[in-house]
Amino acid sequence: MGFTLWACRTTTGQNFGRLDATLTSWSRELNGADQAQISIAPGAVTATTRDGLRALTTGQLMSLVIDWNGVIVWAGPIIARQFTTGTLTLTAAGLTSILAARKAITQTPPFAAQTLTYTGVSLATIGRGLIQVATDMAKPGAALPIVLPPTESDTDTTHQRTYNGFDLSSVSDLIANLTGVIGGPDIDFMPQWTDGNRSAFQWVMRAGTKAQPQLSSMLPVAFDATQPGSSVQTIDVTEDYSHLATTMWAKGSGSGTSEIVSMAQSTTLTSQGYPALERETDYTTVTTQAELDAHTAGDLATFSTPTVQWALKVDGSATPALGSYFLGDTAKVNVRRHEWVPDGDYAMRILSIKGDGSNSQTLAMQPYQSRGIDLIGGTADSLPFKIAALQRGV
Repeated sequence: MGFTLWACRTTTGQNFGRLDATLTSWSRELNGADQAQISIAPGAVTATTRDGLRALTTGQLMSLVIDWNGVIVWAGPIIARQFTTGTLTLTAAGLTSILAARKAITQTPPFAAQTLTYTGVSLATIGRGLIQVATDMAKPGAALPIVLPPTESDTDTTHQRTYNGFDLSSVSDLIANLTGVIGGPDIDFMPQWTDGNRSAFQWVMRAGTKAQPQLSSMLPVAFDATQPGSSVQTIDVTEDYSHLATTMWAKGSGSGTSEIVSMAQSTTLTSQGYPALERETDYTTVTTQAELDAHTAGDLATFSTPTVQWALKVDGSATPALGSYFLGDTAKVNVRRHEWVPDGDYAMRILSIKGDGSNSQTLAMQPYQSRGIDLIGGTADSLPFKIAALQRGV
């Protein structure tokens, strides 16, 4: 059957009916922003259907839900409509777009003196608490169909958080800060139907744990690029060294000599002959040294290796099929005779899924290992050996 498109109420998830439209593009990104666009062709919008379509596609009130053979692969509020030469184009964004418009504060004055304090719980549970604040029924219209994960205790004092009302921080920014520190959890809002009749949809909050911050699957999904008829159509590779850092700096709240400053450094690269590279990312709302240090350590862990990203173009109707794997899942990619990638079995994480109305999707993946691309269970040759081999024409 392929893709079907549905219009659902954002605050309740209730399904109001199918949209007869063409899916132009959609994307889901781990710890990032989701986007989608559909078009209703000339002839479908008439004076007779106009009022119904206007109601079904009202921005923010209604959400677009994209279904693939009974499994939701995308859902989020409609944020823009454009009617041009008979064609109605709808643009939608993910749940994060709503959380960006929610504040981590109650609506009872005084506002600036308010604080939200979380102690004795994991970073993921703090994220859970922020969602509860964002959907507090005391705020008119705040309800959202979100299924929350269990709470998790945590004795790590560096995971304590206090949020001040005078910062007026958005919930989406605070959750992004939680995922960005060293050991920070992945957080994803996966849409799904509440029943087999497509009566309503909901977002399930998936979060990494204290022991396993990264979302992953129990068993890896296998993409075999070596066999005829494989779901893998192409493998493209991007390697970015522009952000490499050997030292990370960060500034927190305060000014002058009272300003909090943090530094994290690694000699892993410089000991191999790389030049020293100092970068800075500031967190002006962070008020404690421990939290700022966690951000700096997290940034160093991110930027001390090049960004190596694979783009697998796959046929979602073949095995493994679209809907059988999720963001954060482990993928085992079997590669042979590729022009750039050495032969081997690679352990990768699925970071985003992008597609259109066809059976083809593009999966962005990154390796699990801390440096470059590593074989599962294998070891890499030294750089001098590889250069010497290349010069010999091996």
